Amino acid sequence: EKAKQLLDAAGRKAVGDQPRFRITLKVSPLAVFRKTAEVMQEQLRRVGIELEIQTLEFQTLTQDLTTGNYQMFFRIAVGGNQSTDIFRFFYHSASIPPNGQNRMRYANPKVDKLLDEALIAPRDKQQQIFSEVQKILADELPHIYLWYQHAIVVQRDRLADFKPDPSGDWSAVRNVRINPR
Repeated sequence: EKAKQLLDAAGRKAVGDQPRFRITLKVSPLAVFRKTAEVMQEQLRRVGIELEIQTLEFQTLTQDLTTGNYQMFFRIAVGGNQSTDIFRFFYHSASIPPNGQNRMRYANPKVDKLLDEALIAPRDKQQQIFSEVQKILADELPHIYLWYQHAIVVQRDRLADFKPDPSGDWSAVRNVRINPR
């Protein structure tokens, strides 16, 4: 009910059986994306928003995201939180494709300035800078992360020097050794 009230207040009032508005969500054909999109579709339907799901092959989806041909998209980001460079890669206006992964074409001069400062700042100052960047991103929401997938590891005792990164990044396999039996 709160969502309906907020939509009404924003001027998106329900009129009969007509949707308040329509929006298209582009996803890849992987089952997790399709099923999540279907859940989102049902949840939005309940408040009067019609969500059209377009399932696209990976290359077509990537091309549409790179060129900005979408209203909404649902994609997975793997790894990335092990380095603060991820902020620049995803949120700096210089990282709008094809120069990076700022596919939502987010542009905020203050964020750009902070990220530029972070490149040369000492470590303690970087912490302050990235804290400020996170506050701005939390307020403006250029991305909405739905969840963070757990990295679950099962390994044989013969495997040595394997230290999985919580981000799910595969760089952890660089130093792996197999002990002889």
